[in-house]
Amino acid sequence: MPPDRPPERRLPPHRPLRHGLTANYGTDTLPGTVAVHRLDADGRLSDLTDVVEHRGSGPVTGRQEGTHAHQVLVDPAGRHVLATDLGADTVFAYQLDTNTGKLSQVGASRLRPGSGPRHLAFAPGGDLVLSADELSSTVTLHRYDAGTGTLHELSRVPATAVADIPNQPGGIVTSTCGHYVWVTNRGAEKTAGSCPVPCLRILGVADTEPIENETPDGLLGWCLVANVSRETTRGEGGLDIQRGTKHFPVGALLWIPPPRWDPGWGRWHAVGRHRGNGRRYVNMVVRADDLENFRVKGVYSEGLVRGLNGYDHDPAAPRTLQNPWTRERAQSWADGWNDLRESIVIDGRRHPRIRVPNPPPAELQVGGEILHLAQYGARGPHYSRMPPPMEWVPET
Repeated sequence: MPPDRPPERRLPPHRPLRHGLTANYGTDTLPGTVAVHRLDADGRLSDLTDVVEHRGSGPVTGRQEGTHAHQVLVDPAGRHVLATDLGADTVFAYQLDTNTGKLSQVGASRLRPGSGPRHLAFAPGGDLVLSADELSSTVTLHRYDAGTGTLHELSRVPATAVADIPNQPGGIVTSTCGHYVWVTNRGAEKTAGSCPVPCLRILGVADTEPIENETPDGLLGWCLVANVSRETTRGEGGLDIQRGTKHFPVGALLWIPPPRWDPGWGRWHAVGRHRGNGRRYVNMVVRADDLENFRVKGVYSEGLVRGLNGYDHDPAAPRTLQNPWTRERAQSWADGWNDLRESIVIDGRRHPRIRVPNPPPAELQVGGEILHLAQYGARGPHYSRMPPPMEWVPET
């Protein structure tokens, strides 16, 4: 690799750990590039197998006369290599031939002129990706098409609330629950050499709204979605705390079709990407208590439509949801399940639609009956129709 093309320091290895990818920023006269190296058995970079040059420019004088590759990463499904280019306002998509170590470009997502995309971060589930835009000082939420490796903008927010001081966002990460995004800022919030990390809650809210039209091109319908909770409970009394579920990892995005059959109290039919195979959707029954951050999202993928339709899917109409939500109904369900109150168990049977505050009341009237709090633990409040035993006091 030429010495006048300093490499980016981040070296994410491509699955299955046989190649290392580097983003090389370039200079005023040399373009930004992405390079591929073979990895030795001990993980060290060895032979250079490919170098691809980016082409393009942007409107910002002094920063975008040429291309400047800034980050390279592999998408969660392991299908595409994405490279941000600050100078070209573009995210390039490649496929890597793991036998030859050669890259082939399969797509390029043009971002807003002058944005200067620096780093990307995928949200849990892999269908959303955020960009830290250095030159426009913004954070942009994109829908990610795993089939083509392309990004489609959904919403955009300022990277900082300070508007009168020049600012450049840098690194960006998402929380495992999918609620929050953190971005480092250089300039507006830099004090005494430190770099605070402001928190932007844009996942789960901004991703439900189209940019311009109420029904944007490609929208196939609306769906209730939720993320797998960071901690789930199992075992006697809910004392066995686990991360995620058996089939879905922490933060996994699950799509919940309208209920057509009852799999059991507090259980729902859901569609998501299995923790053992993130490339395709699977249908599973999940517990409502294992989910959080309920919201409404648009359906754009034919593969997702097939998963939501299940046995009712019509191959002649691959883009038609057979049992669709209305946006209003899905939002009503999301609002109800985001209520911080807890569902209760009555004599061993969970009633997810009966919810009480935390801490729960000692007595509760339901349907003309008086219920008595018998137990309150990790699985929530348990009520009984039997009153608590009275303490026997001997006569004097």
